[in-house]
Amino acid sequence: METGAKLGNLLEKLARTHNGGLGKWLFSENEKLSQGILIMVSGLIAHDLDMDLSDMDEIVLTILFDWV
Repeated sequence: METGAKLGNLLEKLARTHNGGLGKWLFSENEKLSQGILIMVSGLIAHDLDMDLSDMDEIVLTILFDWV
């Protein structure tokens, strides 16, 4: 990612790179982050897609499933 990238930029790039397969899990129809997605940046829960990313940040994506 380029310097000054935001968390949302990274997620959009991942969604495009994986031909929409990952995008349907990450984003709802109105292009907002889907419910049930937990994102951590360097050990902290991310609450904002406008969060700045730094060199060597570790990003963890978790998709929560509802077992009914």
